[in-house]
Amino acid sequence: MNVRVKFSKYGFTKFLGHLDVVRYFQKAVRRSGLAVAYSIGFNPHPLLYFAAPLGLGQTSDGEYMDMELKKEYPPEEIKERLNSAMSEGFYVQRVTKLAPWQPNQKKESIMALTACADYMIAVKDMEVSGKPYAEWFLGFHEKFEAFLQKAEIIAEKESKKSTKTVDIRPMVFAWGFAPEDISGKDDQKDGISHAQVYENGLRVFLKLSNGSVDNLKPELVMECFCKEYGLPYQESALQFHRMETYCDVRLRTAKKADGEPGGEDNRTTTKENQLQSEESNRKAKETDVKKFVPLWKL
Repeated sequence: MNVRVKFSKYGFTKFLGHLDVVRYFQKAVRRSGLAVAYSIGFNPHPLLYFAAPLGLGQTSDGEYMDMELKKEYPPEEIKERLNSAMSEGFYVQRVTKLAPWQPNQKKESIMALTACADYMIAVKDMEVSGKPYAEWFLGFHEKFEAFLQKAEIIAEKESKKSTKTVDIRPMVFAWGFAPEDISGKDDQKDGISHAQVYENGLRVFLKLSNGSVDNLKPELVMECFCKEYGLPYQESALQFHRMETYCDVRLRTAKKADGEPGGEDNRTTTKENQLQSEESNRKAKETDVKKFVPLWKL
């Protein structure tokens, strides 16, 4: 049995790194008594697969984990067992049963499925350079609107190996000052249930690329905004909250139609598959309307 678990991370657990979260869930699954499947080898471990890691210090209501179980359970029972085995700071929102893998079918990695994510960025009630940080953001709505209406936003994007200059504007798919500005009300129903609230009320909502190829951090967007208007940028004075994580079903459908396992035709050669897949991906990326679906709906 394969299931997808959507969970929240909040409170003191925002200071836990990704590897610590993985280890925590391995222990929580064991405490829950669920018959989790294990890998085969010298050092077997529970078969848990996580989506895009969350930045240290950030909270979330849109984290995901896939899990393989040796027994069948009702999704609601899995949810109750996991929540009873976890401490304050983690909460399982829903559990969705996934379709079983077919023989010779290539497994879909939840990390590879991730295409974008929604974020809420809030200004904290703290002082920066001698005055409340919120006072630096006078006219915030008008300035941020003008900032994202620019044709391009050039930034220095750092990776583990190098730093390169990129245009991050195409990686911002939607933005606004209310949750419904970036997604439907149904998708954002529980998106900010564990987000921290501040008295100044300054916040912005962004839908950003969060895939394995194009990955834009909300911290970089705010850093570029502050640089544009000569404002002091202090990451610790901003609270970043991930609301939801999505898959681009256009790209997923294109891959299946191009002959990958589970698609319509698996008789073409590997080279033909690659050429067709590249063309389908190019066409999918060219369209301005992207079909993003929350991972729990797949």
